[in-house]
Amino acid sequence: MKEQLEESPYIEKVYVDAIFQLRSIDPKDPDNPYRIKRVPAHGAFVTNDLSTAQLGVLKGTTLQFLPGYDASIFSKQWTEADIKDRAAPVIMPEDLLAYNELAPGQEVTWVSEAGAKFTVFIAGSYSGGSSNWMAVQGAVDPKSGELLVAYRFHYMLMPLGIHELIIGQLPRYMHASFYLDSAYYRDLDFVKKELNAILAEPGMSITPAHLKFWDEELTAALLPLEKNLSLLGVLYPVTLAVSVLIGFGLSLGLVLQQARESALLRMLGVGAVPLRLLLSGTQLLLALAGVLVGLGLLALLRGPAGLGPQAFGAAGLYLAGVLLGTLLGATLVSRRKPMELLQVKE
Repeated sequence: MKEQLEESPYIEKVYVDAIFQLRSIDPKDPDNPYRIKRVPAHGAFVTNDLSTAQLGVLKGTTLQFLPGYDASIFSKQWTEADIKDRAAPVIMPEDLLAYNELAPGQEVTWVSEAGAKFTVFIAGSYSGGSSNWMAVQGAVDPKSGELLVAYRFHYMLMPLGIHELIIGQLPRYMHASFYLDSAYYRDLDFVKKELNAILAEPGMSITPAHLKFWDEELTAALLPLEKNLSLLGVLYPVTLAVSVLIGFGLSLGLVLQQARESALLRMLGVGAVPLRLLLSGTQLLLALAGVLVGLGLLALLRGPAGLGPQAFGAAGLYLAGVLLGTLLGATLVSRRKPMELLQVKE
């Protein structure tokens, strides 16, 4: 189930953890590998993300790694080649190290409840954490079956990749958290249906399973944003229309204000068509310079991503409004007689 959900395009990150029981090997009695007969000797906590685990189950723990090891061993995809020269790394609690007279840098052999024998390398230790989060170690009298002594120790920490490699089977997860890709935050309802459909596939889970979406805060944050985006979707065309009208009206007014200069040019022999080209070209060059400055400022503020189709589209519409205004103004001015233009009051 984890693998199918992890392969889904909607999932960005997966956190899982599990606990499985171990039995220790008695080095003094190799013919009888099970020192503990009935009570599991130790427990191992398996996870693929140490930092997330320290926000929950491992909260309050302090880890010390040997040189060459760090928290990345828990998220690493381990292979047989990685443990060819040195046994698979684990992190042991200090209370368990002291009881067994072990230290980081040593190797120790364990047996799983299923009977799988394996050797691990103690790559570090940890202390702290909840006193309620402990495994039981006990000794049973082989003759009477009586529990002679029982102790409680913190769990050994094992990377998920190591467990899958040396145990050969997936653990029974206690927690499995799936983090959605932020690109799908706006499609939560659709994603929920898709992921639950994956869970409903035959053979996906032994027992009925369902996903719990912790999306209350996200939904509360997205709803106002969705309303704002809807409002912007309505206002955006209006804004574009206003910008076109502003460009049209401003350019028209500026051309009409050049009536006296136009009259003098006409009296000097400039034809109507050249006059129109002169007036229109002047306004278009000024508008184009302003648009280029605006696009440059947009690129500085938002980066190259800000210069998208919408930015160039808005700039094009503004220039279209300027062009229409200048053409209309230049046509009105060039059609009038020079004496009429000279009599126009400022």
